[in-house]
Amino acid sequence: DESDFWDDGDDNFEEPDYETSLAGVNGEQDQRKKQLREARLREMLATEEEYVRDLETLLLVVNLTSAKTSFRAIDFSVLLGNIQEVLEVAKRLMETLESEQQNMEEQAQVGEVFLQFASELCQVYKTYCSTYSVEVLPLLKKYESCEAATEELGRLAQELHLKRPHLLTLNTALIKPVQRILKYPLYLSKLMESTESSHPDYCNLHKALVCLEEASRDVNEYTRSLNLVYKYRGDVDHSLHAKMRRVSLHSIAKKSARMST
Repeated sequence: DESDFWDDGDDNFEEPDYETSLAGVNGEQDQRKKQLREARLREMLATEEEYVRDLETLLLVVNLTSAKTSFRAIDFSVLLGNIQEVLEVAKRLMETLESEQQNMEEQAQVGEVFLQFASELCQVYKTYCSTYSVEVLPLLKKYESCEAATEELGRLAQELHLKRPHLLTLNTALIKPVQRILKYPLYLSKLMESTESSHPDYCNLHKALVCLEEASRDVNEYTRSLNLVYKYRGDVDHSLHAKMRRVSLHSIAKKSARMST
């Protein structure tokens, strides 16, 4: 019988409910995305806490060690720059983010927090990063050839390492703010990837990401321009020094010639 050809023998067959299945899959994806957002927020907060602790330890060790031993070869006013301001801003940012996370949980407005701090972060880190590049690094290089400075930096590094094992040298701590300002856009980008476009934080996350990327570029450009200025000054000073030296040698030669006649 031709009708038997189309008979699969299962009169109780029910067509799958694809809409329900799809909704279940979407629900699982949404849940995973939500968990990923929460994990990334916790990671950002944890690293901010570690960063703040590093800066606090640096200042504590410098103060305690200076009280016990007089540092004659190291200029801390240059090396530390405005790190106290950096620490204060970082602490307030950390506390605000923690408060937002605790009060709002999955609805935490991280983007809004960074928008509030964006201008201040840019200004404070611009000052620190430029000073680090044009003054701190050359000074640390200079200290390498000074036995007294090397000895004092070694004692300081030992104290730092005892309190924070990953801080091996003074520069390991001093470079932290330079690295941190560049990490904020990365954290915001990752957080945005795991945030639904319908989430109340999504729009502000995008705005904050743009602001922090601009801040990072601003810091880099400002530092680069200062480096060029300092290099130009150095070249000019070197040129003038060479000219003065030639003039002095020429004068000495003339005087010697007159005296010999």
